[in-house]
Amino acid sequence: MKKFIDCMMMMLVSVVSFLLFTACEDSYSYEQTTIVEKTRVAKLACLNNAQAQDLNILILPEAYRREDMRYFEQDSKKVLTALKNTKPYNYMMDRLNVWYSTSFVSESNELNSGLTAFGCGSPHDRRISLNEDSLTNALQKTMLPKDKTVLLVLINTDAYIGYAVFSTDNDTPAQAICSANDGYIATTVLHELGHAIGYLADEYDEGGIPATEATTRSIQRDHEIGWSRNISTTSKDIYWQAFIDDDAFASEKTGVYIGGAGYINGVYRSTENSIMRSHVPYYNGVSRMLIYQRMMLLHTGTEPSYAEFRNEDISHADYDWDWRAINRPSNPQATRAVAGPKEEKLFCSHSPLRE
Repeated sequence: MKKFIDCMMMMLVSVVSFLLFTACEDSYSYEQTTIVEKTRVAKLACLNNAQAQDLNILILPEAYRREDMRYFEQDSKKVLTALKNTKPYNYMMDRLNVWYSTSFVSESNELNSGLTAFGCGSPHDRRISLNEDSLTNALQKTMLPKDKTVLLVLINTDAYIGYAVFSTDNDTPAQAICSANDGYIATTVLHELGHAIGYLADEYDEGGIPATEATTRSIQRDHEIGWSRNISTTSKDIYWQAFIDDDAFASEKTGVYIGGAGYINGVYRSTENSIMRSHVPYYNGVSRMLIYQRMMLLHTGTEPSYAEFRNEDISHADYDWDWRAINRPSNPQATRAVAGPKEEKLFCSHSPLRE
């Protein structure tokens, strides 16, 4: 059972078959072409060359036609730029492989046409329905391990889309789904990967909704399996007390702030702002630690301590990078959806679903 929340590994062989998915059908048809140049294969496959294969991010194109693939390549490189400039990814790139595939070409860039590589629906409430069988087939074709791969699906539209899917089932890879052309690609990708990699909860509140007893129980169950530990249902016994007591993180003003997981009260977060709350280009210390622990667990098989994270994190300075430039659309002519509100952009929240 899955949980909603807000390159492909290839051998350098001389012949590679590319696949054309026709989505939204009970069976899929494949059109094969042959690419011979080894440099072409490598360019299409891998954005970086990590020493360890601990975690893979596989970037897939949705609603990109063959003539749009130059934009998809640009968008994929934006993802790598965002990762390389944001803690904790910037000091863990030797353990993180980022791949992208142009193998999955849409016949149409209209989201509700039934002719896109993975999609069968229109944007709704910052989400879009995707064909799960198509995504599963795509991952199988890449030969990447399910339990060490996160799928990042970039949608060729300016509709505001951002959500994540993950599960307690290791055979179900986590997914982050983001619009490529809504002017928020860098921050939305980082936010949704926070969900998909670090199992982070949202830190914003939305609509003045108070938390309920059912909310509290759900978050507490999340905590038991290692999810949503960047928020708390109590202001006293909190997961991030060590950060509050540590002068090394004093500049972040770590404390106990009301609001999170979409609720205006009854839920607490560690900082006033972070990328899990709004479109700012940084994770707070608690979120960085949770992402670091997940990646190191994949690397060593054991979860590192707070002290190990602290020593690693404070030894690396924050980068000053032009994230606003990254947010500018690569393809300003992308399909436009019905105009929505331009202010108070919020990420998609998540709903706990377990096996």
